[in-house]
Amino acid sequence: MSTSTRTKSTKKSVAQAAAPVVEETVAPVVEVVAPVAAQETVQETTQETAQETTQEVSFRSRLEALVHSRLSQIDLLKREVQELKKLQREHDLLLKEATRKQKKTKLPRDFSKPKKATGFAEPVVVSDDMYDFLVKTKAVMKDPNFVPKCQEDLDNWPRLSVKRGVPVARTDVTSHISKYIKDHNLQNPESKREIVPDAALKKLFSEPTELSDKNDPNSRKIHTYLQLQRYLNAHFQKKTA
Repeated sequence: MSTSTRTKSTKKSVAQAAAPVVEETVAPVVEVVAPVAAQETVQETTQETAQETTQEVSFRSRLEALVHSRLSQIDLLKREVQELKKLQREHDLLLKEATRKQKKTKLPRDFSKPKKATGFAEPVVVSDDMYDFLVKTKAVMKDPNFVPKCQEDLDNWPRLSVKRGVPVARTDVTSHISKYIKDHNLQNPESKREIVPDAALKKLFSEPTELSDKNDPNSRKIHTYLQLQRYLNAHFQKKTA
């Protein structure tokens, strides 16, 4: 091989070997641009994250404010309910007091219209045993023919001695028997509701029905004021229709 030929081959090899050097110098230019784009992406992501965080904080604040508002309203309602209950109790007390006073206040009686005796106040004929007891114990009764014309007459109604065969009001009989029990100490000292009848009352009274101890069905039966009218039923004639 000639010298010129070797020279050409050498030049070609040098040229081929030099080509990559040009490409290597260009590559770093491309690599320098990449970090700039990444930095911009990070900044955008950070901004978006900050915005989302701000929105989340704002939403939570609004939610907490709403919850606080509702709790305040609940507390207010509770206080109002307590006040309403208090007013209701005061109203009930006032109503009860007014009702009590109204019951105590008696309407004036119209004496221009004679009042006919009815019920237990109406005089009736009683049994012979009852007449015997009333006459023997000197019972008195209201004069059935007296007509009161004022409150003073009503308070001082004249009394008459009970006579056999003359109608007598059941109210007069009850009052006389109650007075007889008191005057003769015919009550149980340990239980004033219990009547301890003597021989005269035993003849009038029917059998006792009330237990001395309501919680003990085997306790003895006693006469009481509560059942007094029941013990005397047999001495009063039933009205016929």
